[in-house]
Amino acid sequence: VTGRKVPGLATMVAAVQDMLVTPRLVKDAAALLRQDGSVVVASPNFMLLPTDLERIATIFEPSKQEEFRERGIMLQAQVHAVIRMDDQSVYARSLNGGFVATVTKNYILLGTWRGKLHASVTIEAVEAATDFVLKMKL
Repeated sequence: VTGRKVPGLATMVAAVQDMLVTPRLVKDAAALLRQDGSVVVASPNFMLLPTDLERIATIFEPSKQEEFRERGIMLQAQVHAVIRMDDQSVYARSLNGGFVATVTKNYILLGTWRGKLHASVTIEAVEAATDFVLKMKL
């Protein structure tokens, strides 16, 4: 992201840190630029492989949604079955966790859950952060 103009970067960093990571409502969180899938902010130690980034960047493309519904979505070397998918959000789970991805004009927000963290807590938190970002017109 260095050297490029990123719309509302400070707002996005604050949303991910203050609304998701700091209160521990997610296992991990990240915001990616919708344009190219590059990470603009991520929780500490949240490692996404280039193939994960490519997949997330295409997750909301209508031409890919049927394939993701049928085959699942590979993220961090685990296949996640799609629970719900529409043009604004994707909920998917694996054997020991899952993720929610939401989209705004410029960003894709991603939150994961594992272990004792409940899916509903992560989903609600990511949806709230998305609502905040949408109100900021980002």
